[in-house]
Amino acid sequence: MREKTILHSFAVLLAMLVALPAVHLYSQARPAVRNLDSKPVAKTGGPDSANAHGITVAIALYDVIPESKSAFEQKAAEQLAALASNASFVNGRLLRNMDTTAAQYALYVKFSSRRESETALAALAAGLRSYCRRDAETHIAVLGHSYSPSGDTATPTGVEFGTNRTGQVAHLGLFVPFPSYREEYDKVLHETKMLTIGDKPRGYIGEDVLSEPDIVPPTKQTPYSPRAREETRMSFNYGEYNTMQDAEDSYIAREEKNDPKLVTMERIFYSSLQVPTRFYIFQVTQNISGRNSASAAQDVAHTGGESN
Repeated sequence: MREKTILHSFAVLLAMLVALPAVHLYSQARPAVRNLDSKPVAKTGGPDSANAHGITVAIALYDVIPESKSAFEQKAAEQLAALASNASFVNGRLLRNMDTTAAQYALYVKFSSRRESETALAALAAGLRSYCRRDAETHIAVLGHSYSPSGDTATPTGVEFGTNRTGQVAHLGLFVPFPSYREEYDKVLHETKMLTIGDKPRGYIGEDVLSEPDIVPPTKQTPYSPRAREETRMSFNYGEYNTMQDAEDSYIAREEKNDPKLVTMERIFYSSLQVPTRFYIFQVTQNISGRNSASAAQDVAHTGGESN
């Protein structure tokens, strides 16, 4: 019971971190943030500056039959390893929920080709269905921005942090903002990540901010949770710390600042969301990079185009 309480508290803190902006918000000149639910508004370095021809991520959430956990992990690891031979495969992570009473897993797999990511996602969902209580929740997302202790980039290659490491704690957040408040949402999210880098928290590995490339019907976007009233692109935040203690310390330290600007921007962030925040805490159990990931990443960085 104590472990579940700690996990719940940690999830709340993680969600709050995403809502907390930098103290220096808007104090420095920065490019305009693109609003994906309207026309582009100039060149951007913000988190939602997703290039539809850059790194695409296949995301799948699985609710596994408890008695099938071991078999699921083995099969998922095999399927992930098989993808590594794909020329557009960049990196793949198998994640296991930190709550020991849950039988939940996720796959977070990066490709340099959207077509290949969609094909792989369909295969990963179908190939693991027999181990699950229900169909996997699946998403295709475009990687718009990556953050790590060394800095941030609006042209990520998919290998900015944590490559080939296992055992670290990972969080995955799924957010559905109102279309008309997307720009405010993106600004807060970006500045929060920049503040994290500036704070240099112990054990911080890095984060990705992503967005769906297309409008997805709410029934498909959130099949098992509250649905948006206004169709929009879902936003994702994936991040890693060395340990759960490192992550908790980072978020608690942020809360203890009690800065009124943070409180104000937290309200702005939550007010921009259509449905309740969903935040999952995982441990990375498999982490594989493709044999061609370096060349695929270079293709994206130099041409901004798909590998096929």
